[in-house]
Amino acid sequence: MFEWTESHWLFIALVLPFALMGAAHFFEMQRTKLLRLFSTGSLNYSEPSRIRRFWVWLLWSIGLTLIALALAEPRRGVELKEVSHKGRDIVFILDVSKSMLATDITLNRLKRAKADIIDSLQNMQGHRLGLIAFAGDPKEICPLTYDAYHFIQRLRDVGPHSISKGGTNIGDALRRAIDLIDAGANLGNHRDIILITDGQDLTGYFEEAAKQAGKMGISIYTLGIGQANPTSIRLADGGYLKSEGDVVKTALNPEPLRLISELSQEGFYQNLIASPNWMGSILEYLEQKEYAEREMDVQERKIPRYYYFLSLAFCFIGISFLIPTRRKAS
Repeated sequence: MFEWTESHWLFIALVLPFALMGAAHFFEMQRTKLLRLFSTGSLNYSEPSRIRRFWVWLLWSIGLTLIALALAEPRRGVELKEVSHKGRDIVFILDVSKSMLATDITLNRLKRAKADIIDSLQNMQGHRLGLIAFAGDPKEICPLTYDAYHFIQRLRDVGPHSISKGGTNIGDALRRAIDLIDAGANLGNHRDIILITDGQDLTGYFEEAAKQAGKMGISIYTLGIGQANPTSIRLADGGYLKSEGDVVKTALNPEPLRLISELSQEGFYQNLIASPNWMGSILEYLEQKEYAEREMDVQERKIPRYYYFLSLAFCFIGISFLIPTRRKAS
């Protein structure tokens, strides 16, 4: 069985052949109408072969469907590779409370944060990454790993459904991240936390947790995501989040996030609106810091198999060019 990294392409691959064959049927009907309208019995014209054209459409449908499957990045099997790592331990803390569904940011707050993290991963080779999601409670979503593929899969799946308890308990989330980062190899000062939240209704004695991180040499970089003006939270069913009959409003609260960064070691605060390339700023800063060198270890990697589908796609599309679509004039 294949594992699919970009699973949304599977839906496209499912719909595509039906859409293309439907389009083929429509165009053939229109072509037939035009031929009947403008041709006369005395004209000796070259009539298109409907059967041959059907096969051309079918081959293109199969080929484009296979390309869509290739874009879904199928992986199958595991290969073992000895690698040496030079980097830092970085734990992302991601707010998945319902206030992160607000659409005052393109897509919404949560989707934008996830997209920015994924886009930056190509520049994070050598780092070991972990993920904590939180709302009213924190939850370890991904332990520290060098496997970016696994990290992305876990990140994509996370959302408000991941935490049953509502709220924004940042204190417990920070302590959970500290425990996660401290449970790995002892890297001294080569450890970082990246906190992403709108800062709404923070609880859980976060000042003490930030001070603890500072004492342990862990830097905390905070990102405030959202607008300063209050906005409502649209739910998946089209309605708005309400509390006791009133529509809930949410706005960015940056002050606790600035405090958390100040209390940690060498951390800093950013606002998504003012710093759209916030991950680039953090990575640029980390490049100036020391990296920990680790001994060589064996890493498992899912083997990409997209070329199977691309090869078949090119074969089917190539065959379509060999089929003549017009009969010789009599």
